[in-house]
Amino acid sequence: MSRPTMRFVPVKTAEQQAALMLAGIRERRSPGATQLSNAIRGYAAEFGVTAARGLDKIEPLLAQIAQDESLPALARELFAMHGREYLQLQSRAEEDRGQTEGLAPHQCR
Repeated sequence: MSRPTMRFVPVKTAEQQAALMLAGIRERRSPGATQLSNAIRGYAAEFGVTAARGLDKIEPLLAQIAQDESLPALARELFAMHGREYLQLQSRAEEDRGQTEGLAPHQCR
């Protein structure tokens, strides 16, 4: 052995590899939700409707927009479309969290 300080990584079980796959999927989805929430907040700001940062502020913002009669109908419909997409992302995130509940923390890394 030409590298005596090299450490070897043990082979992962199929369950460990599946948990890593789930963690990777969750990591890919997270930026999508953030990107969508930023787009919603940005479009709303162009109409003078502002909201604080954070994923938990998006649903109240969408509800406020839906009730705002001063916005054009097309804009309200487009916000509703974004809202449906946002809810789909949130429900997928909930499903992912449900799948990781039984896993040990080291299995998700």
